[in-house]
Amino acid sequence: MATSIRRHIVLATLPEADRKAIESGASSKKILAQKAIVDRHRRWQARLDEDRRTGALSDKIATDILEFCRAGKQLRKSPILTGDVPILLNTVEWHLSQFAASSYRAVRVSKKLELMAQFRKMRPPKAKDAFWMEYQGKWLANFVWANAPEGPIRDRALQKVVTRTGELTSPRTPIEMYKDRARRLAEISTPPPWRKTDKRAWSLQRQGSLTPKTGRT
Repeated sequence: MATSIRRHIVLATLPEADRKAIESGASSKKILAQKAIVDRHRRWQARLDEDRRTGALSDKIATDILEFCRAGKQLRKSPILTGDVPILLNTVEWHLSQFAASSYRAVRVSKKLELMAQFRKMRPPKAKDAFWMEYQGKWLANFVWANAPEGPIRDRALQKVVTRTGELTSPRTPIEMYKDRARRLAEISTPPPWRKTDKRAWSLQRQGSLTPKTGRT
């Protein structure tokens, strides 16, 4: 019943030419499908224009990707270290290309959920012999695909992650920096220890080197 009501509402909002075509016997299903394609393209274009203007959409996705990399126990996985980010992103890009080629259907998750809950909902099944980086790459690709169906926005988000990789390194506290400096100063000011030498062995060596070889017995 609710579906029928929504359909009639949509039909009532169609342009006059489409309504007359339906009254003349044209397929309402086909006209509504065409309208859905046009509306989807319009939304995509609006998002592309917004991100070109403000960068907000790709910024948000890049920030979420970095949070995924930091996450460990929250998602029952290993965190992604700074040096592993390029490998992860390459894996994500490969999976995204596969999704695009196969018209992969995005995992639907409520945006009202907090970020870690969204990640948990998008966790893919894990094969027994799955390599951990490959698995996390597909997992993250699920998230990116669902939140950025537009290729240019995905590309900008991944590029921003590359430039923001340094954010994964935890900033050192003042006390940690003070301890490091004190330890370094102590190393510089302390002279290297003298190497201990066996004086008896040195004395015997010296005596042997000075004793002339006469060949006498």
